[in-house]
Amino acid sequence: MNSYLNTLIDACDRLDGSASPEAFWHAGRDLFTDIGSDWVTVGSSSLGGYTAPLVRTSLPPALMDSYISERIHLRDPWLAHCANSNETATLDVTRKLSTRPLDVEARQCEIFEGHGISTASLFPCSGLRWRGGIVLYARDVESALKLSRPQSQDVARLLVALFSAKYRPQQETASSESLYDLGLRMSQREREVLLWLAQGYKTARIAEKMGIEPVTVSKHLASARRKLGARTSAQALAIAICNGALPL
Repeated sequence: MNSYLNTLIDACDRLDGSASPEAFWHAGRDLFTDIGSDWVTVGSSSLGGYTAPLVRTSLPPALMDSYISERIHLRDPWLAHCANSNETATLDVTRKLSTRPLDVEARQCEIFEGHGISTASLFPCSGLRWRGGIVLYARDVESALKLSRPQSQDVARLLVALFSAKYRPQQETASSESLYDLGLRMSQREREVLLWLAQGYKTARIAEKMGIEPVTVSKHLASARRKLGARTSAQALAIAICNGALPL
């Protein structure tokens, strides 16, 4: 009991001592690292839907680029799990791939394996006006075993509860490199380009309307496609309209 009490006091001190959202994230990440997690992801979405969660993660940017560019975030089964269950879920990457499945989770595992992740444990959680989950990743068998111990799971659930109670995703800023809005956080310029596109204008004409170079228009479109998980500009436009990201 004393160890749990000490963990609780230490976690509260470190989280309460964070003066900014960035400092709070780093304090939480370090707490999960202390119990054996090699990487940490916090996903949050409004209580009304899970189509475009806000994600804060210590995962390598290259992994997140694959996750977004391949539109896995639009089909991620763990989003549904967070919406419908409070139970912890664990993904054994090697075991999953050994069954040779043909589903989105298999592609997730391929990406995870390519970046040295052996297991991932999802802890659904919720806070003020949001719901989501915290994922702890293990790099190797030793880390996986450490995280899977009943005592480690109990401590992890305690830390998840503390973190989620104090986390305020609405205070996050888009400037952080570890923050990903999986769908709707486009810049004003990116929205403007898509609005002109919706009116049927081509790149050169959009550039003329906006007073910028055509290559800059192309860059805005490419960035919008990446953020929306779209392969084409037409698809990006459709996703943005359907998700209410464009004020048409």
